[in-house]
Amino acid sequence: MPAFQSVDQLLLELGNNKVRRIIDMLFKHREVSFDLMVDMLDGDEKFIRSLIAKGVLVSEDEDKVQLDEQLMSFLEGFMEIRDDIQNFEIDARIKGIKRRIRLYFLEDDISEKDKYVDKIKDELKRLGKVIRRNVIDLSRLVMQDYKTADNPEVRKLKIQNHNEKADKLIELIEALEGILKDDYFFTAVQDEQLNRLANHLRHDYLKPARTNLLELSQEIVAFINRIVYHQRIFKKLMKIKRLRDHYELEKYTNIEEVLAQDRTLFMDTRPQFRTRPSLDHLRSDEGYDMILKLAGKQQHRSQKLIKAGEVLDLDMINTKPVIEQRINYGSIKDKFISSDKDLFSFIMDFPFKVETPFEERTKVFCKIALLYESEMEFSAEKEDRLQLNGKEFAKVTPKKGNKSKSKATELVMDSDVN
Repeated sequence: MPAFQSVDQLLLELGNNKVRRIIDMLFKHREVSFDLMVDMLDGDEKFIRSLIAKGVLVSEDEDKVQLDEQLMSFLEGFMEIRDDIQNFEIDARIKGIKRRIRLYFLEDDISEKDKYVDKIKDELKRLGKVIRRNVIDLSRLVMQDYKTADNPEVRKLKIQNHNEKADKLIELIEALEGILKDDYFFTAVQDEQLNRLANHLRHDYLKPARTNLLELSQEIVAFINRIVYHQRIFKKLMKIKRLRDHYELEKYTNIEEVLAQDRTLFMDTRPQFRTRPSLDHLRSDEGYDMILKLAGKQQHRSQKLIKAGEVLDLDMINTKPVIEQRINYGSIKDKFISSDKDLFSFIMDFPFKVETPFEERTKVFCKIALLYESEMEFSAEKEDRLQLNGKEFAKVTPKKGNKSKSKATELVMDSDVN
């Protein structure tokens, strides 16, 4: 923001009551129409245009107003806020990307075209992260609410709310896939980084997210049906209990007749009964086939008993101890943060107690990068990518400020890592 020459000037401007109201609204809704912003400030259009001139607000087409991208990123990073799909304005984000694509074709200035492409790439990256984080959180919350909610109605409402979030996520995925299918735009831009980003989104973000959401939707339907069934059983039990407490159970129901005919108990194991076939059935062709089948099973069982009694050759027994590797990802992450290497090089050189091949080390690299994504920085630049055994890996480094290790981590023994 070149309009401000010092931090004091910037803080004074942002501390203004009107500016705080504007930032709060745009932080929640991401984008607001220019006319709505003027109405909120009682027609003070001049004040809004002054904020646009200072770089606090951005208005690309004189119709929509947004917060400056640097200011928005600072607020989200400082508050550790992630886009929640429940409050996420899908149409606004998708329309924003489509509007920039149209402006790209209408613009004649090459530098302005490049700015539109950069903003589109930033928005696509952001949407990919939003989808992945919300799918992970949604799967965790569904299981958590189903297991921890005591009241069946509360549990059902929470599960249904998660189902609505899953539907919105699918809607966002479909909208984003529609943009990525715009071959005319990607062919016209001819940006290698943009094409690589589009392929990365399709195969590493959208496709796995869609698969996980379909599986999650099936689980949600099964959970809801199970909750409804338990509610129906619970209501019947409560009705029986109420009648019993008022000594009216025998009077208004046929409980004695039902219990006299059915002696099964709730939660009892299913009884199994043996039925002996008749002699007439055994003399038939079907009975003969059944006898042959049972005789074959009996003969197979006797052969197993004979083999079990044979003396084993001790030379065929492997007496060497088998060492099983159990990886402590948290300990490895802490050691990586205190090192000066990138994550891939660190994992490739890590001294595991058991011999670990390249494929297993690659799995550990991916696992740590996904589990501790908030503590890592991912470089998307082509020159930063690492190549080994014909595969390409992103450069992952610790975020600044994560170099210090906790005391609890220092107490972890090396034996815990392997």
